[in-house]
Amino acid sequence: MSEEILHRRREGDVEILSFNRPSSRNALTPELADALAGALDDAKMNPAVRAVVLTGNGGSFCSGIDLSGVMGMFAEDPSPAKRRALSKRVLAGQLHAAIRALWELPKPTVAAVEGGAAGFGLDLACACDLRVIARDAKLSYTFTRRGLVPDGGTGHYLPRMIGLGRALELVLLGEPFDGTRALELGLANRVADGASTLPAAVELAARLGANAPLAMAAAKARLKANDSYAEELSQVIELAAVGVGSDDALEGIAAFLEKRPPRFKGA
Repeated sequence: MSEEILHRRREGDVEILSFNRPSSRNALTPELADALAGALDDAKMNPAVRAVVLTGNGGSFCSGIDLSGVMGMFAEDPSPAKRRALSKRVLAGQLHAAIRALWELPKPTVAAVEGGAAGFGLDLACACDLRVIARDAKLSYTFTRRGLVPDGGTGHYLPRMIGLGRALELVLLGEPFDGTRALELGLANRVADGASTLPAAVELAARLGANAPLAMAAAKARLKANDSYAEELSQVIELAAVGVGSDDALEGIAAFLEKRPPRFKGA
């Protein structure tokens, strides 16, 4: 099952992990998160792997958490208490485990982002060390437009990367931006044209992997030594659960799935 939803292949010393749910634009499910965490653990333990590239098949990186699956989980008992409990369990148990494994991997990681990367999907790209993003990629932090709380570490890394003012603009407006804008903001390390995005990311990862592994691991650890990423993920579980338990969250998700504007009521 994991090979069906997450393809794994090696190119030299570089392990390439590709989300493989193209019909949903690689929307993240708990099963896909489990597969990603497992593949990253394998890469961590394998001395033949010197760097990791994360990408998506079918012309999209990751459209975020699979909201149709979320609504399916709520179908049996849609009460606010049940929604909050499910949110805590899935975030803490699977989704955050995957993004922590990516953030904490001692080996260098590069995201190759083509097509869409939204919400938690963009969080996954930013949990990588470096990002190569297609010029015409469609990126967005869609949380507030769905009545949801940023839940993949956004509150920690985004202000550090691009500054608080720009981070607030991207998250509060939730409007899409492209790879060129991402480079201007400092979110992208490189931009590329379409199909050249993945090869450029693999080439960059190979250059990173050619450096001394222990020194690379130590450098990553020092640069992240004062981070509060774990604290951010821990605290956001409660905030996200409150958000998911709101009527606005149900309305936001339903509006997204039904392709109509949401009608939020602040409740």
